[in-house]
Formats: sequence, structure tokens, C-alpha cells
Amino acid sequence: MKKNVALNSGEFKFRANHDWGTNWGVAQEFFGVADLGGGNIPVSTAFNYDVYFNDITGEFSFIPVY
Repeated sequence: MKKNVALNSGEFKFRANHDWGTNWGVAQEFFGVADLGGGNIPVSTAFNYDVYFNDITGEFSFIPVY
């Protein structure tokens, strides 16, 4: 988990060891199950989020910080 992460509007993916060789993504915003080598995760609103990611199951969520 990373707290209070500033995300710009656009897209992102999760990656392992600062290398794009192993990455997860899915074309679904806010929460879901990312696929290994999947598409980019959309971010419609630039904001600060708490970001959760499980690299075993691929489950992720990003929750706005108010």
C-alpha cells in the first residue's frame, strides 16, 4: 500500500522491480483485478489517492484522500 499518492489524469500500470518486463494492468478505474501484462489503468481525475495492490491476486484499488 502507498498512501497519499499524487496521480495525474491519464493512465498507469503496476510494475515489479522498476522494470516493465513484469507489469499488471486492466482498463478499469478505481478497483478491480489487474492482469499480468494487461492494459493501462485509466485515471480520470488528478488527485491524491491511497493505492492498494496485491501482486499475487492482481487485486487493486485507489481511493481518493480527502
